[in-house]
Amino acid sequence: MTCPKMGFRLEYWPTCETNPIYTMTTIEEFAGESISNVLPSYLRKLAIQPMDIHTLWLSLFASLIAPFGGFFASGFKRAFKIKDFGSSIPGHGGFVDRMDCQIMMGMFTYAYYQAWIKETNATDPDLVLRMLNVLPGNEQVEVYQQIKESLSTQGLL
Repeated sequence: MTCPKMGFRLEYWPTCETNPIYTMTTIEEFAGESISNVLPSYLRKLAIQPMDIHTLWLSLFASLIAPFGGFFASGFKRAFKIKDFGSSIPGHGGFVDRMDCQIMMGMFTYAYYQAWIKETNATDPDLVLRMLNVLPGNEQVEVYQQIKESLSTQGLL
């Protein structure tokens, strides 16, 4: 299931282009020759997907850093002189106290996705037009002049 869902029918999925994050490659091809030379030869030929590397980073954060979410939440509670975040679970400090790790993991996953995984399609005409509309008027005119000049030199105008 590496294709984005296009509708409610399954017939759309087999015809999509697979995202490069799911394409199999060897560690040698993925990491480059300088890094893979450090590895034993049997690991260099190991087939992985780039998504495996993302999974590794997410799992390392989940196991090493996210459990400390409780300490951070405890610090917030002490700063505001609050004993518990709620009383929905008697004796356990409420629902939010049980979710400290998940909140921290959710924030990290969102930031990681935005920084390393999400692909932005800068050639999408709607996105380009929205970005152009944000510019001040004089800069919009400058972009127009540059596009006009470029199209003229290509013989399209």
